[in-house]
Amino acid sequence: MESPPTKNDFDLFKIRRFALAIALILIIYSISGVKIDTPAKIQPLGIPLIIERPDLIGLGFVIASVYSIFRFVYYGMLIFPGKYNPIRAKKRLLHGELVDPTARPHDVQEFYAQVTNDILRYYPHTWKGYPYLECSSSGGTYSFKMPKLPWLIRWSAKLEDLDFLLPLIANLGALVIYCCHSI
Repeated sequence: MESPPTKNDFDLFKIRRFALAIALILIIYSISGVKIDTPAKIQPLGIPLIIERPDLIGLGFVIASVYSIFRFVYYGMLIFPGKYNPIRAKKRLLHGELVDPTARPHDVQEFYAQVTNDILRYYPHTWKGYPYLECSSSGGTYSFKMPKLPWLIRWSAKLEDLDFLLPLIANLGALVIYCCHSI
C-alpha cells in the first residue's frame, strides 16, 4: 500500500494562490477591455517579438482558469479529503468521526487530546469560546459527539468554508464575466 502524500508532494496553498491569481487576472482583463493592435511588437529582454494573434491572450487566461478549477477540485477536494479539506473535516467532526480515520489512540486521554486538537484546528475561536465535546468509551472503542454549536461559531465556520471555496467561486465568476464581455 502506498504511503500518504507528504507536504512535498503537493501544496494546496500554492494551488489556491495560483487559482486566485488567474481569476483576478481574467477578471481585470475582461472588465478593462484590453485590446492589442495587430501585430503587436514587444521587446522583452531586448529581443523583438511580434504577436500576430493578440486576441488569443484572453483564451489563454480562460484555459488557465479552467485548469486551475480542475486542479483545485482534484487536489483540494477529491484526493486529500480529510486532512486538507476543512469542509469535509468539519463534517466528519460533526458526525462524531475522527478527521484522520487511520489514527488509533491508545487511551481516552490521547483520544480526547486528538479530537480536541482537531476541533481547535477546524473550528474558529470566538469570544464565546470554542466548540466543546463529550467523549465516551466502551469496550476499548472511543467515541465523541459535539453538542449544538453556538451560532457565532457556526457562521464563522461557514465563512471559513466560503474562503476555502473562493478559488472555485472566483474562477467561475471570472469565466462568466469573460463570456459576458466577449460576446
